[in-house]
Amino acid sequence: MTMDMDAIVDTVVERIVSRLETHLVRPRLLSVAQTAVYLGRSDEGIRSLYKSGNLPFIKPDGRVQFDVRDLDKWIESHKA
Repeated sequence: MTMDMDAIVDTVVERIVSRLETHLVRPRLLSVAQTAVYLGRSDEGIRSLYKSGNLPFIKPDGRVQFDVRDLDKWIESHKA
């Protein structure tokens, strides 16, 4: 009986997640604060990384922003 309930719950959760993902917009460009959360660092740590040239960023309108694709590449390139 428990396995049947687990299967029902799993199915419901999968359907909810699927519906949410179709309406979820994931930004490609992140702010300093969003990047800090994404990388698990502090805002000041992110500022230090990009000011020292160690983290790729763009300034499309004068604001520092980070491309998620660049961040993912940066993560991959810094794996031990």
